[in-house]
Parts: sequence; structure tokens; C-alpha cells
Amino acid sequence: MSRPFTVDDLLNVNQFTHRCPWDLSPDGGLLAVTLSQGKRRVTHETNNSQANGAYIVLVDVETGESMEPFSDLQMSWAGRWSPDGQTLAAYVVTQDALACVGLWNRHTREVLIVSNAMIPWGFNVPQWTPDGRRIIVPLIPKARGPTISPDIIVQSYTPGGPASDQHSPILEHSDIEKCVGVLEVESGIVTELASVLGPATLRMAPDGRALASLNVIASPVDRPHQIADFSIVPLDSRDSYTVAENVPVNAQFCRFSWSPDCQTISYISGGKWGDPQHLHCVPADGSTEPTMVTEIASSLGNFQIPWWTDDGTRLMWLQDGFLFHLSIAEGRSRKLSRDSTGNHLRINAIAQRHGESVLHTDDRG
Repeated sequence: MSRPFTVDDLLNVNQFTHRCPWDLSPDGGLLAVTLSQGKRRVTHETNNSQANGAYIVLVDVETGESMEPFSDLQMSWAGRWSPDGQTLAAYVVTQDALACVGLWNRHTREVLIVSNAMIPWGFNVPQWTPDGRRIIVPLIPKARGPTISPDIIVQSYTPGGPASDQHSPILEHSDIEKCVGVLEVESGIVTELASVLGPATLRMAPDGRALASLNVIASPVDRPHQIADFSIVPLDSRDSYTVAENVPVNAQFCRFSWSPDCQTISYISGGKWGDPQHLHCVPADGSTEPTMVTEIASSLGNFQIPWWTDDGTRLMWLQDGFLFHLSIAEGRSRKLSRDSTGNHLRINAIAQRHGESVLHTDDRG
């Protein structure tokens, strides 16, 4: 006889954690997946994070067997493999409710907790440099230290006041401030590089020498998008600098990419959904102003970024289910995705890894 579905049953349900990408080891043997359960949620920092209650599972792609590399910890999420596939870096919450970086050794199966790399909640993942010697993570500035969120946060704005002076509550939370950190894997030394005030997306250059940071600086209450600045954060001793200012963004702050030679950054800007959006290119050294290379008249997927061909001569993107490309030299774009009959082939998603692309298609259109 079946029993009623209870609250305990609900709290035990596994689900894929929102905005925590999977990562396959370089040898294709182990897939790192982040799951979450309601019973694992804890009170810490901005405890409404959608990563709360998460834990990493490693799945053997041949046998289907799975294990938890960070089973002794309260939570773990956003696991990323080192270039040699021997170490899994992840964000973890210890039994002392400290959110920091954890390293799992594939050979010994031991876990190293880097307690001096305290992290804020958010959607950034650990990023390895190509040589596997350093990991880039967002950090809680040491001057602020960890905080515990109150049970209730009350936020408000004045409807009749000047809209330019008011912003969405996303930028008013005290825990939103963070900085860019570099973790030296061998020594465990953590260095703070650049302050980042507000939500930001960090993307490493292909050569591992710098980060591009799209940092939200304003979220006006009268507009359906945020305003961001593009900054470059060198991973050596040089200061960070801005290459584009006051960029309107509306897709979780992440639609930009480096050229293969690390000389140029492409990004998509736009206002509310349905309005034209624009594809720009800007030199990574900030020597000239951004150049708009084409207008995109219809909407893109929420998280679709432009990406470069290996030779750096063309940009490609997914738009309304079709694949487009643009020649940088000619400044002209065209639709690429057609099937053998001459009809357009609709593409729903693109996954890329190690220079190869996998397209998910259907028969619509």
C-alpha cells in the first residue's frame, strides 16, 4: 500500500542545481555534476542562493557508478577539472559554515580545504589557468570578512523619486561586494587582485594572463536591464583598467568572449527583450573605443555568447534557432544552418569543448 507524499520526501528530492555547469574530465572518464536537496540547505551569507543545498557527484561515464568527492562537507558546487584531470576544484561549505575553495585529488581521493579563499555566493565557477598552477575565484574582501544574513531583509525605493537616483535592490545588498582572487595551487597562497563592486562575470583569456570582467554598476528601476563596465584584470602585478563603459546588458551579464589571440573581446549589448541588440568588438588593451560590428534585429537565447573561429577571422552566434557568422574583415553576417534539402535547420543549443561543437537540433522551421 502506497503512503502519502510527505515534506521529508520533498526535501529528499534530487534536482540539478541551477546555473552550475557540469564538467567532464579531460580524459572523458568522470563527469562532475552538481545536484541539490532541500534538506542540505544552510543559513550562510545570501542564503537565498540557488546553489544552496548543493553537492557534487562524480559519475563514471563507463560504469555509471557515482561518488561524492566532498561528502564530509555541508555543501559543494561548481566543480571544475584541472587541465591534467587530476584535481577537481569546487566551492564548498565546511562544517563550520565557512564558504571557501575545496580541492579533491583524483589519485588519493583526499580533500584540501583552502580556508583563506572565502567566496561569496554567485554564479561564477573556479577557473584554472592553462598551466594548472593557479585558480581564479571571486573572493570576499578580507577587509569585510564573512557575514551572516538576517532572517528578513526589507528594501524599498520611492516611486515618485528620480529614477536615475534609484537602483534595483540587487546592488544595495552589503554582501554583493567581492574581489578577484588568485589561488596558487601548490602553495595555497591566495592573492586579491582587483575589487569588483556588484555582480560580475569573469572570463579568462585563452593564454591565462588576464581576466575580462563584466561588472554591473547600476540597475535602474525604470529600465529592464542593467548597466555594466568592461574591465581587464591582468594576473600579474599590473592594475586593472576599463575598456568599455556604461554597457546595457540584459542576459545575466555573461555574453562576451575573447578572441583566440587574446587581442580582442566581443560582446553583445542591448536593452529590453525584443529590441535590437548589437555585437561589439573592443581591443583588450583599451587602445581604442568599442566598435559596433553588426545589429542583431531579433532576440538571442538568454545565455548565448558570441564565439570566435580558431583563426580569429569570424564571429558566430545562435539567433532565433539559427547559426549565424560574421566576417570581421568584411563586416557582413549571414545564416549558416541549412540542411541538405536547402531548408533551414533549427538549432536549440550549442555545447563546445576542446575546439569541437555539438549542436542540438529539431525539425521545426
